[in-house]
Amino acid sequence: MPTLLKREEFLDHDDQFNYIDVNGNKKCLQLKNNSLAFTFCQVPIIYKIADADFIEINFSDQQKLSSDILGMTHAHSAEIFERTGRIDHIIVHINSKTLK
Repeated sequence: MPTLLKREEFLDHDDQFNYIDVNGNKKCLQLKNNSLAFTFCQVPIIYKIADADFIEINFSDQQKLSSDILGMTHAHSAEIFERTGRIDHIIVHINSKTLK
């Protein structure tokens, strides 16, 4: 629920996000100003302040899937819960007007 996020929770500068992927490998993502990151079942989820709401699923084979609905299909959710490694990371773009 992006309405629970506060603007001050987002980075005010570029930074790195270090995590362990589903295969146990150390990884690092570059985060931009106005973003935040966390992992869910070892899949990085990045929230970015934007002009519109949309989600971008980035797969390990370099394919991308975008949707203006802030949700995922059952199949994509299962990929995360089962830790298949097929989904590399998710970027959730949040309309700045939604934030407190």
